[in-house]
Amino acid sequence: MLKQLGKLLLLVALLATLAASSAPALANGGCDCAVNGKHHQGGCHYDTKAFQCVNTGCPGWCIQF
Repeated sequence: MLKQLGKLLLLVALLATLAASSAPALANGGCDCAVNGKHHQGGCHYDTKAFQCVNTGCPGWCIQF
């Protein structure tokens, strides 16, 4: 019984690791432009090939959500 519980916990840990590592790749991707800590409309684009935000005219920082 204890041996099976160990195997089950290992399986759960492996599945959790797989889910956590693949989450950014599966995310729809979204970006926000932040200027002085406030939301600014436009200026950021989510690049689906690089899986990251690209600044296309944001006067501040592009933040991925």
